[in-house]
Amino acid sequence: MRKSKIVSGLKIAKNGYPTRIQRIKYAIQGGLSDELLTDLGFDVDNLNEEDISIKKTIDSLSKYTYINDDTFNIDNEEVEKMIAVVFEILKNFVEIINSCRKDLVVFLDR
Repeated sequence: MRKSKIVSGLKIAKNGYPTRIQRIKYAIQGGLSDELLTDLGFDVDNLNEEDISIKKTIDSLSKYTYINDDTFNIDNEEVEKMIAVVFEILKNFVEIINSCRKDLVVFLDR
């Protein structure tokens, strides 16, 4: 497990790459900072809650990264069920990001 450190209020992964939350935030906000959005009157707290929800979704997908017969020693029917779960989680992930981006676009267009 990678450790991270706090630098100027930002959590930076020890390996120098953006954290999952930073990647999620960029996927939704496209580089607009929380500070800018707050100054514009956008509810950043709600957006940050969504970031956490999306991260939990991604974390739940991580356990399905490498599935093969040797991993779980399960039959094809069980694999098919797991695939359905993964697709549902992924669908929810995309829907949450799209919803957040639409809310942000609507807000910025006013």
